[in-house]
Amino acid sequence: MSLKRTLNIATIILLAVTFIQCVESVGSNPGAVPAITVKSPVSGDTVQVGKNEIKYEASDYPGGAGLGAYEVYINDSFVEKFDQNDDGTNPKLYLTIDSTMLNKKISYFVIAYNNSGGAKNSGTFSNIFVRQNTDPPAKPTNLVLQKLSDSELILFWDDSSDNENGFQIWRKEGGGQYRLIKELAENATSHRDFGLSPFVTYFYKVRAFNEYGFSPFSNEMSSTGGATGEAPSNLEAEALGASAVRLTWIDNSSVENGFKIERKQISEDTWETAGFVGPNVQEFIDATNLLPGATYKYRVTALLSNSQAVSSEVSVTTAFNDVPAPGNLVATFNSKTNSVVVTWTDRTLQENGTIIQRKKGTTGTYVEVGIAETDITTFTDSNLEPEVIYSYRAQHTTTGGTKTNFSNVDTAYVPKLPPLPPTNLKIIPIITNRSYGLIWDYDKTQDIDGFELHIKDNTAGTDFTVFKLYSKDRIADSVVVPTQGNEYFFKIRAFRGSNFSLFSNIVSTSGGTGLFSVIALETTSNHVVLRWNDPFSNEVGYRVQRLSVTANETEFSDIALVAPGSGGNLIYQDNNVTRGINYKYRVSAVLPTEIIST
Repeated sequence: MSLKRTLNIATIILLAVTFIQCVESVGSNPGAVPAITVKSPVSGDTVQVGKNEIKYEASDYPGGAGLGAYEVYINDSFVEKFDQNDDGTNPKLYLTIDSTMLNKKISYFVIAYNNSGGAKNSGTFSNIFVRQNTDPPAKPTNLVLQKLSDSELILFWDDSSDNENGFQIWRKEGGGQYRLIKELAENATSHRDFGLSPFVTYFYKVRAFNEYGFSPFSNEMSSTGGATGEAPSNLEAEALGASAVRLTWIDNSSVENGFKIERKQISEDTWETAGFVGPNVQEFIDATNLLPGATYKYRVTALLSNSQAVSSEVSVTTAFNDVPAPGNLVATFNSKTNSVVVTWTDRTLQENGTIIQRKKGTTGTYVEVGIAETDITTFTDSNLEPEVIYSYRAQHTTTGGTKTNFSNVDTAYVPKLPPLPPTNLKIIPIITNRSYGLIWDYDKTQDIDGFELHIKDNTAGTDFTVFKLYSKDRIADSVVVPTQGNEYFFKIRAFRGSNFSLFSNIVSTSGGTGLFSVIALETTSNHVVLRWNDPFSNEVGYRVQRLSVTANETEFSDIALVAPGSGGNLIYQDNNVTRGINYKYRVSAVLPTEIIST
């Protein structure tokens, strides 16, 4: 052996040693590595062509962030990666051997990774002989049935084995005996059965076979309950970047217990469950372990009481990279404009506009309600119904022609607001001490039924009572007071059905403002601003009180005492409010000898 060859071999050995050292301690802390012990197969064992379960124990170091993934290498070549289960438990690992290794000896090892960047090599197991797989195939799983008509249906199942020669379809009618009706080739996953009677209940089961025997039967399915048209239809899939897919469908059943969503990569034969949603739901976002630039097939199954109805399949290809979705989305109801203002944070330069979607109530579906142009981060929704909770979310369109995932969801409650009050009520004497003209202002764009004028005989000491009603188009009238020479106060409010506005300002036949009135100047999700006029010169202050209509409170509670003013208007802001709760406010002027309330 030459010196040059000796040096080459030494270099190779050195590189191998360096690799193993890196695998066993990747993190900055040499002790922060997981532990893994393989129980079988070990050196000298025999395995078979196909999948062989690896029995092992693994755990992270004390106080670590947990295990993340495992890699299996055969003859020093990477074969397969297994992720840690979502619930933190260890997954099943398999040694998958193809037929080219039949009657040969192999070696393998496993690398365990933790979430702190550490890794541990199990050590290499060698001299493992590969024999032919002489086991019967594994049983088919997830048998489902979809009726195409009263006389025809289709069966679907998952092929769980890799050594079957074919599948057998077994059927029975009613309480009869099962009989074999069809044999299919290997890798088959569906069968159409026709010529059926609509008055007979059919039962089905499927098993796989090879030259070494039969698999156990799959689950049993019945034709009862799988009525034509109950399968979800119009299944659509849309890539939301590289790591999420949005699915939508039409729910054609009124009695389903929920829906199962399944997927597989275009090159795979076996479906895997991507998730479940409840009854009447028509959307699912799959964001679990998707690969960038990969093509997936999806199907959705309606889970009925006695059967399952499967949709058609749809394909979608994920993007090659993710663009950040809108962040910090907030939806706030604005009582002044009777609208919901939606704001968000734009976190990317690749945004080409923003789509805003809205859902009505808790059981509705999201629909597009607006599109904001590039770099715009606010949207106002005015097409609302009262006493409804709306949910909002947003997503960007990108300069690359894709869409991002959705933002967070925020909700806004739209209360049943009273009409706006009339303003600037004025009184003009026509015949002294007898008749007067009343004039008021009102926004004619408001949806109201009319106005209600109230009168108070201050001389007689009576309270306010309804005096006259007007149509919504009236903004002036002449009135004759009941008793000539008495002082009267007037105030007016708008109404819509049984829903009344606040009162206008108060005017007096003696020319004064009479009492005072309060309005909600501003209402948001976290505060209410009150404003009232200050007609008194000797008040001690103003008492602000509140009750919750939503909580069916009947008594007002004090929330603040506001210092006296000097004419004009006073303002108070209540910051202790909860979104979605209806409140009623009352302001009282505290005078030296009496209390006068709005």
